Amino acid sequence: MEAASAEEAMALLASFGNIAVLFTDIQMPGALNGAALARLARRHNPSVKVIATSGAGAPPGLDSDTIFMPKPYPPEDIVKRINDLLS
Repeated sequence: MEAASAEEAMALLASFGNIAVLFTDIQMPGALNGAALARLARRHNPSVKVIATSGAGAPPGLDSDTIFMPKPYPPEDIVKRINDLLS
């Protein structure tokens, strides 16, 4: 599933409680950034695994259990990381 904003992502997470992995950009449209989305997603579903990305580097205060992947990255690296998290 894809969301255009953190608010839309939270609506999807609320509708589909069994989401295992959240992949988010730190810079997102709307009131929340990807780091805030990760924190809210974990409150809603503590078992969700989070991968965050940004071309500007990891923001201060990013949760230690969030996997950070700086841009640019090969798409196959994301696929591998998600598969590793799901196995």
